[in-house]
Amino acid sequence: MVTAASAEGFVPSRHLDFSRGADAIRSHCGEALSRARRRLSTRAALSAPQRTFRNTPWALDLALYGLQDDTSWDTFAKYVSVSSGVRAAANDCEVAVGKFLVGAYTRPDLYRALREYAERRPRHANAFPDGVHGARLKASTAPPIPPEETRLLEKELLDFKRNGLALSPGPRAEVARLLERLVGLEAGFGRNLNEAQGGIWVSSEELAGLPSSYVAKLKTEGGRSFVTLDYPDYFPFMSQSRSAEARRRLEFLFDNRAWEKNLPILEEALRLRRREAGLLGFGSYADYALQIAMARKPSRVLDFLNRLARKLRGRGREEIKALLALEGSSHDLTAWNFRFDDDLLRNSRYGFNQDEIKRYFPLETVLPGMLRIFERLLGVRFQEIPNAAVWHPDVRLFEIKDSSGTQNPVIGYFYLDLFPRPGKYKHGASYDVIKGRLLPDGGYQKPVSALVVNFAKPAPGNPSYLRFGRQEEVETLFHEFGHIMHQTLTTAKYGRFSGSSVARDFVEAPSQLFENWSWEPEVIARISGKDGDRRKPLPPDLQRKLLGAKNADIALLTLRQVFFSAIDMDYHAATPPQDPTAAWARDMKRIMLIPMAPGTHPEASFGHLMGGYAAGYYGYLWSRVYAQDMFGLFKKRGIFDEALGLKLRRDILEKGSSEPEEDLLEKFLGRAPNDRAFLASLGVNP
Repeated sequence: MVTAASAEGFVPSRHLDFSRGADAIRSHCGEALSRARRRLSTRAALSAPQRTFRNTPWALDLALYGLQDDTSWDTFAKYVSVSSGVRAAANDCEVAVGKFLVGAYTRPDLYRALREYAERRPRHANAFPDGVHGARLKASTAPPIPPEETRLLEKELLDFKRNGLALSPGPRAEVARLLERLVGLEAGFGRNLNEAQGGIWVSSEELAGLPSSYVAKLKTEGGRSFVTLDYPDYFPFMSQSRSAEARRRLEFLFDNRAWEKNLPILEEALRLRRREAGLLGFGSYADYALQIAMARKPSRVLDFLNRLARKLRGRGREEIKALLALEGSSHDLTAWNFRFDDDLLRNSRYGFNQDEIKRYFPLETVLPGMLRIFERLLGVRFQEIPNAAVWHPDVRLFEIKDSSGTQNPVIGYFYLDLFPRPGKYKHGASYDVIKGRLLPDGGYQKPVSALVVNFAKPAPGNPSYLRFGRQEEVETLFHEFGHIMHQTLTTAKYGRFSGSSVARDFVEAPSQLFENWSWEPEVIARISGKDGDRRKPLPPDLQRKLLGAKNADIALLTLRQVFFSAIDMDYHAATPPQDPTAAWARDMKRIMLIPMAPGTHPEASFGHLMGGYAAGYYGYLWSRVYAQDMFGLFKKRGIFDEALGLKLRRDILEKGSSEPEEDLLEKFLGRAPNDRAFLASLGVNP
């Protein structure tokens, strides 16, 4: 169960100091960079005979992930600090650290150090295949190194090659310049999006259809109310306001967030990525990105997306017809009408009323209910730490204890930052604040993560009610907490493999797996309680409505994901579109079957393009195949099967990327994965 511990001003890591202001961040960040630079130079200066695993591959890992620990708050503050000055300093530090990492992986002396060590190590015949670093290495009489250490060496060598170290000096230097420039562009894009504000003033007539609890939270002036672009304002308004014109105005602003600043940044980034890939010998940036993904090749991704689109397009058109035939529908399916019509469909066809349903899902009921489920399933206990050091009064800190053995040690920590505020990251995300990893003294660094979302903030007499549905707030909470478990239950030795540092098209699989629990009747009974009264869980008739509406418009919602994946691949193809906005409009209509709003630039706020998912957004759908396959075991053996839950923890969550993701999956499943459960979840035949 969730209980309280006592720790006045407790900080879970010596690396965290939330009191650090803008000037202190700049100074501290600079000092951390200098220390990391000295550590790398010391290791690079060793002679070849001196090289060991500890002072070369592991030393590189320790230096680079030690830097990320040292600057954890200095960079994370960009996404959560209340101070614009601190956020600006954190953005600068994030850029500086990113450029430092680029510089480290383009240093010939560090690459040479790894090669010197590799030359002296024994290896299996396929330990260093051609293409990893451009040459086969000689055998050695030294003792063999264990598989995880071998994997670290292989990955580090490949990292250097992917940063141009196999090139001649001229192209290598150009790759380094491109990578440094991209770090700045990507950070600037995200900062512009976080800082974007705005909204619309609406009349009481334009608020018709929205619950009084929503209206009561809005800023008012002169008889009008202000609806912001923050999620707790935007999504309910788009779903429930009966004014199509007001929805159009709000959607126009939402899909134009930061576009004047971000569109040039995006266009330059796409151009530089294409040049980078060409210098490294790849036909496209997508080819480059997928070299280290489970999919391996863009052709496999495109085949997957095209196959899925073919299976869903006909059903999607039928869903559009059904939406437009509804009494009270917009009769014009546009970007600003879809959510309203979708909500109308759930109400009229299934009797699903979001305002009625969400009263059973106040955050104060859902959160502890969810935590108890994860505790039981994964053999852990969560304890909240009161009076912990935090970056905002709304933030809470929990420790994680292992309950599967006899010692019950603390194995990690996580923060919850649940409510919106100016300048805070606008979406939902889970951050690896401090990575779990082996330390030189033989101890294990306890991981620290942070779950950051934007739920409506509760007020006296007005709880924070969570919307229930696909891609809605209850599911989002389970999803993001799945990431937290992946990050904090890790036992990987090295930062390179710790937590969710896995292949991009596998990273979402654990979080998507845990989404499934939020839809199970047994779980719904445990996380619901009308207006916070746990004696009144969601009654059977409403539960049937909720589950009946689960797959309403599932084809259109999945085609939306196919579209995002396809436009990402299109932008990073060998011959990308010259006009990103025109390409977005074309693909959105062709794939998603809904036209883009005239005059908008949604690509300028598509944060995934500049947030680590370049040529990787398809991973959300790709990894869902694995997630549904894994959940099939729980459906067969029981969703609360504790032995299977512990197997999931041991085989998947703890391992990170210390073993190939394909091997981890097959070990857990007992066979190769397949897409049957995924397609069945969409209601289509294999």
